[in-house]
Amino acid sequence: MNNNERIEVSMSESRITEDKIDLYSSLAFMTEETLTTISDLANRSRPPRRELARQIRIAQTGVTALKQDDTLMKRQDIPWVQEVISNDLDVDSWSRKWR
Repeated sequence: MNNNERIEVSMSESRITEDKIDLYSSLAFMTEETLTTISDLANRSRPPRRELARQIRIAQTGVTALKQDDTLMKRQDIPWVQEVISNDLDVDSWSRKWR
């Protein structure tokens, strides 16, 4: 695929409200999954340092954006995102518990 092609993405109707995608829910899910990847990489006996650092940067971007969502702390499906935000941690500090 070249850079000029577009990827079509379909989403279920439950994820669309008033013609807008629930961006915070999507970002929260993706950030939670990235934190899962970080914990997996950091638990390895020889973690790939560059990939771990890259995943930490990605997750930090998500956490920073999610701090604007007031309803985030009521959700039950993103415990690690909630832990980082409620303890006012950055993702790098949070990831040290796995190293």
